[in-house]
Amino acid sequence: MTQEIICKGFMASILENKQIGNCSNHGISKYHDQVTIVTDIKECQVFETTPHDTLTSPLVMIKKKNVCGKEYVYAEPIDGCGYMMGGSFIYSSDSRFRRHLSDYPIPLHDRQEPNEQYEQLSR
Repeated sequence: MTQEIICKGFMASILENKQIGNCSNHGISKYHDQVTIVTDIKECQVFETTPHDTLTSPLVMIKKKNVCGKEYVYAEPIDGCGYMMGGSFIYSSDSRFRRHLSDYPIPLHDRQEPNEQYEQLSR
């Protein structure tokens, strides 16, 4: 019996400051040590992922936006929206990471807050 292939990607480690601890408000970085980066870059489509694989290595996608005239690169879980930086980064020693994504660790936007919590913390 074969499992259905969701997509292809490659692995990256989740990095966080051990002195501070996890600040993701129960985001994926609280429960996992690695992610699978899914991308449309053919050279980066190394591992086939199945629903079972996503339980241990959640899927993230790389996003880019312009902030104050500079390109800001970050990763975000593929299942949802409204994520923000929770203090963790992703990085891989795989040469494809540096060649196609970034020379440096990429911020992992995996923190979400309910509206009432956001309002309380924003005062």
